[in-house]
Amino acid sequence: MFSLAFLLTGFILGLALLTNGWDGNAHCSWCHYLSCVPTPLWSCTEARCATIQLGNQLNMTCTSNHKNGTYMLTNPNNTFEIQMLCSKLCK
Repeated sequence: MFSLAFLLTGFILGLALLTNGWDGNAHCSWCHYLSCVPTPLWSCTEARCATIQLGNQLNMTCTSNHKNGTYMLTNPNNTFEIQMLCSKLCK
C-alpha cells in the first residue's frame, strides 16, 4: 500500500510541476536523455537547414556550420528524406 501511495504522490507532483512550467532540464543534467539517446545512427542535436527547391532539385545550407549541398530528390514531397539530408549535411 505504501508503494502505491508513493507512486501516486510522485505522479501528482510531477504532473503539477509540468503544468506550472517547471523546466526539469535546468535542474537535471541527464534528463534530456529521457527523450533522446545519442547513437551512431542519429544525433540528438536538431539540424536546421535553409532550402531552395526547384522541382526535384534541392539546394540546402546547414545554418550551424554553413555547409551547402545540392541534391536530386526521388520524391520532392518526402520531408523525411529532406530531414535526413539536412542531418548528414550538418554533421
